[in-house]
Amino acid sequence: MEKLRKQKIIISQEKLLMGPDYHENDLVYYIGEGKPYEPSNFSKFFQRDLERSKIGKKLRFHDLRYTLATLALQKGISPKTIQKTLGHTSITTALDLYTPVTEEMEEHSADVIGKILEEGMNF
Repeated sequence: MEKLRKQKIIISQEKLLMGPDYHENDLVYYIGEGKPYEPSNFSKFFQRDLERSKIGKKLRFHDLRYTLATLALQKGISPKTIQKTLGHTSITTALDLYTPVTEEMEEHSADVIGKILEEGMNF
């Protein structure tokens, strides 16, 4: 969040400096004058940054949605919150498309159900 706050300050300063020449597009990152990146250029920058990172492999920018949804679900964020974050009108879409069940999630589920059954047998 701190990076976003800093970026908001930078954008405000640029708007003041450019006055009416600034193109208001409500963007967080953009090329000069508030204009959006061309999609092909954005993809090139994204791939370049991936290669420099520890990830190192090719991903589509859109793949980050899958990653976000899966990691958020693993960390216990509610499916409804994930739906809202991804901008889906239906929770079904968010869960069906973006949240695969990982082996770790299946093991955790089995452990929890096992404990529930054990507790239920000890009454």
